[in-house]
Amino acid sequence: MPNKGKGAAAIIEKENIIIKKHIPTTSKVTDYETELVGLILSIEAARRVITKHSINGEKIGTISIFSKNQEALEKSTNPFIPSAAQYLYLEIFHNIIILKKTTSIQLWWCPGHTGVTGNELADTEAKNAALDPTTSSFELKPSLTKLMQETVTERIVN
Repeated sequence: MPNKGKGAAAIIEKENIIIKKHIPTTSKVTDYETELVGLILSIEAARRVITKHSINGEKIGTISIFSKNQEALEKSTNPFIPSAAQYLYLEIFHNIIILKKTTSIQLWWCPGHTGVTGNELADTEAKNAALDPTTSSFELKPSLTKLMQETVTERIVN
């Protein structure tokens, strides 16, 4: 299959929530940044659950968000150290702060999502989103790292 882009997805099986986004190849993003989009989508899924339950007069005690990327979790809770993807860390941090006003949010590192229900479904949905440009898109700023790598490669080849 041709590479049409990258994809990210978040799943909350118990609530039947699936959020997936296509990241066009024109975005020039790294796989790491795609992982950060997955965290952003996970927080959006959590927000939907909190909203749904609050409308019904219910309170959610704790929401756990799992990621296989330990660095992404660490930098998202302390986004003030300058980095190429800082704007994504700040978005994650800001959205977690908003959710924490009503619900406890826990971020968990889980190597390769081992034992996490819904991981295989999320991976499948992310792959489907990558291959399907008709899936709603998540536009990212071009990665400075990716642009520099391409420029260096171009200069070496030419």
